[in-house]
Amino acid sequence: MGQYCSLLALRFADSLSLEFADPGERTERWLVPPLALQLLVENAVKHNEHSKQYPLHVRIGFGDDAVTVANNTRRRASLDDSAGLGLRMLDERCRLALGRRIDVLEQPGWFHVSLPAQIT
Repeated sequence: MGQYCSLLALRFADSLSLEFADPGERTERWLVPPLALQLLVENAVKHNEHSKQYPLHVRIGFGDDAVTVANNTRRRASLDDSAGLGLRMLDERCRLALGRRIDVLEQPGWFHVSLPAQIT
């Protein structure tokens, strides 16, 4: 994920801010389905307008048994309505791998997805 975030920082410079919350001392390793975090960051970039004046803020946080990706929203007008296939597939992968579903919360101006995680 680190290299992917570095590429995004190069490509979008001041129009994108990525923040990783400190997981604290509770854990050394969080297990989430492969590429799940990348998919959620890609979705945020794809579906939202962002510029130096109106940057896209993406925050990855760590809860007791979940990893949350949240971003501010400024829906891109040029995109057709999303079918939500990426989130549905991710939900199914989490259900099969971890026995729990993702949580999606859309609030005015913000979009949050909590991924179930196993802590080792």
